[in-house]
Amino acid sequence: MDNEPRLDEKVIDTVAELGISSQVDNADKIDVDIQTNLLKLILGQADSVDFTGQGVVIQKDIRLQEIEVQTDKVDVNPLSAIFGKVELERPLDAIAKIVITEPDLNRALNSDYVLKKARNFKLNVDGQTVILEMQQMQLQLPGDNKMLFDGKVLLHEKGETQPLSFTATFRPRTQKQPVIVENFQCDRGEGISFAIALSLMEKVKQWMELPYFDLEGIALRVEEMTAQAGQLALQLQIRMKQIPQDLM
Repeated sequence: MDNEPRLDEKVIDTVAELGISSQVDNADKIDVDIQTNLLKLILGQADSVDFTGQGVVIQKDIRLQEIEVQTDKVDVNPLSAIFGKVELERPLDAIAKIVITEPDLNRALNSDYVLKKARNFKLNVDGQTVILEMQQMQLQLPGDNKMLFDGKVLLHEKGETQPLSFTATFRPRTQKQPVIVENFQCDRGEGISFAIALSLMEKVKQWMELPYFDLEGIALRVEEMTAQAGQLALQLQIRMKQIPQDLM
């Protein structure tokens, strides 16, 4: 009996599940387990929060097949929460596990939300700056921890714009080995130098090697990435200073 959730915890969990469900675009299933009590809740505190979801959709086109998040202590501003704005009193640390299918991943890569953030990358080509604007991305997951990435970009150089397509085959970084680029092919087209193609290959490799990236004030560190047949599994460490109000 001692291990069974108290009535107040069940009520809090249910309210949290309803709140999260109202914030995401869609979800097949959402479960929330909050370790707290009514007094701590009034103060905006919780000992921990566990969140699991299936088929969770955010930003209209980003669908997560499975997501599991475990946090440490949570401390929010209770006054702001009353008015529907969740503000953290201190940074929040969490561990997340995410599974995303190949079709969902490609839909996300080509969503307005992602493409808007994938524009205006800079390439250093023989001391000159070339602007890279991503137009389309396609990722294939054949299995054996291998990823095939096709991209179409626009290159802006010296007042001129040139289209470029490329294909990269690589194995993601693991705890035992760095990113391995097995193959890189570039359809340079007319007027695209070999130096630009080489710089583009290095840029793609840098993207795959990033130790962490920032998303709306959330620092995400990829601890493990496994490319399975038809789906990608990620294990992340998260450091959140504030909860973005426009992330959902």
